[in-house]
Amino acid sequence: MKIIILILIIISVYNITPNFSKSIINNNNKNKNNNNNNNNNNNNNNNNKIFLTSSSSSSSLNNKKYILQEGYNFVDDKCSGNVVNTVYSGDGSCYFGNVFTCRDDGKIIYDMYEGYNCNGSIVVTEVIEANVCDSNSSQTYPIVYSCVDSIDIPTDGFLIYTSQDEDCGSKEKLVDLRIVPLNTCINDDPTYSFIQTCNSTNYSITKYYGSSCKGGPIGHAVGEITCYIDHPNEYSSQYVCL
Repeated sequence: MKIIILILIIISVYNITPNFSKSIINNNNKNKNNNNNNNNNNNNNNNNKIFLTSSSSSSSLNNKKYILQEGYNFVDDKCSGNVVNTVYSGDGSCYFGNVFTCRDDGKIIYDMYEGYNCNGSIVVTEVIEANVCDSNSSQTYPIVYSCVDSIDIPTDGFLIYTSQDEDCGSKEKLVDLRIVPLNTCINDDPTYSFIQTCNSTNYSITKYYGSSCKGGPIGHAVGEITCYIDHPNEYSSQYVCL
């Protein structure tokens, strides 16, 4: 299976670019800096909007289906170890020009459109087998895809809620949720690995050479736990530390 891969979020400090999921899409965060001041004032309110802020284990939004992508470390080509990257995509939801759909036969359809708002022609279509370890695709992480009826939230982790509005993670228009475990060595390619941590105000990523997060770190990136709005494409993303 060959899926065109663009990196969702690029965190570039000392050349650190950990990929929270390699299966979807290019999020063009052009307006982060311009909106940080306004968004910080509303951050507490936005956190209250997020539909799961406690340690509850699952939630179902208006009986909506989701495409679940469970990513494993690069070296785990059998998908037998721990999940190090979790993504929920709304069934049939447009997310920066990309749509995942659950078929009645259990397979998953992936479509990429010309435009970020899923306008124009479909330029890529893929049929994805569900519940199969996909370690031979063009992705970095081996991934298992499935269709689910609810979202499971861990008791701790770094979360990014993205909705197709400027309401910063509102559950009614949620199109994408990605979860990264904390204090866990993650290797998304054979050369580098990283560990993610966070608190109520910031998230942190430490990068290492090699796949085991050993030796001295070669880079460190810090970002703010806040809301980021992409005005041209009408998406907003709320960062959360559990």
